[in-house]
Amino acid sequence: LTDLTPLAGLTQLTDLWMRGDQITDLTPLAGLTQLKMLRLDGNQLDLTRGSPAMRIIKLLQDRGASVTYKPSN
Repeated sequence: LTDLTPLAGLTQLTDLWMRGDQITDLTPLAGLTQLKMLRLDGNQLDLTRGSPAMRIIKLLQDRGASVTYKPSN
């Protein structure tokens, strides 16, 4: 899995597990206001402070979502 764009319209989605994929862009998840659990471990995300991925992660966490995001090795 690399492209999350098809998920953008699933606004009632509450749980999403995407572990060990090739995801680099979390922008399509920004509109998932009902998301409560997101697992992103092992993806190709830039997890440095202030990166676009970390901004989306923080946005989701601020809405109450539990997010895990350990980088891939």
